[in-house]
Amino acid sequence: LKGKRFVIEGFGKVGTGIACILKGRSRLVALSTRYGMIRDDEGFDIEKLLDLRSKYGDKFIFEVGEVYPTPELFDVPCDFLMPGARTHIIDTEIAEKILNIRPIIVPVSNAPYTDGGLATLEKAGILCFPDFVASAGAIIAAIAEFAGRDTEDAALAVVREVQRSQTRELLRAGRACGIPTSLYKLAKEKASMNRDLLLETLEPNISIQEIAKNFMNEFNLNHIR
Repeated sequence: LKGKRFVIEGFGKVGTGIACILKGRSRLVALSTRYGMIRDDEGFDIEKLLDLRSKYGDKFIFEVGEVYPTPELFDVPCDFLMPGARTHIIDTEIAEKILNIRPIIVPVSNAPYTDGGLATLEKAGILCFPDFVASAGAIIAAIAEFAGRDTEDAALAVVREVQRSQTRELLRAGRACGIPTSLYKLAKEKASMNRDLLLETLEPNISIQEIAKNFMNEFNLNHIR
């Protein structure tokens, strides 16, 4: 990730968290709030942005520099685009903009793609991660807590290990099918199969703690404490 450029749609709890994680490794070159978007091709000072946001809320962007209409966010050259606010923001029109940039899309919001937008991007070979895979950290951390890994370090370790393994598996499946292919479709099919299998094997009155322990066993995570 060193030196890579990233763009975040939505600079709230999730967006600021991502910025903190990537600080010092990657360059945040554009972001948006409900009031518009700002950009800096050299990369923003993350600490300064966080300080301004704590003082002014979503209007902090007016304290940074020129504010542009939000759709222009998708014209900013970047390596990683992270939609993180509105559902169905990436429609066919926005997808056409993204084709000129060709980033990897890693959603941190729910349902960012329309069917048409996703099809346009995948047909062009743009790597589009499924939202329910890329943003699954919160539910994985909750499962880790129910399984007794209730410290921050332990929860994050579980999230990292599961996300890495599932992302690798998804990319390998996509390559086996021949990229460009629909990673979203592959992930959805696997999720549906896993859900059906879980429902078949669940015992009556099983507790969430038991489900969490089974999850830890399935992913060989019991070494994490």
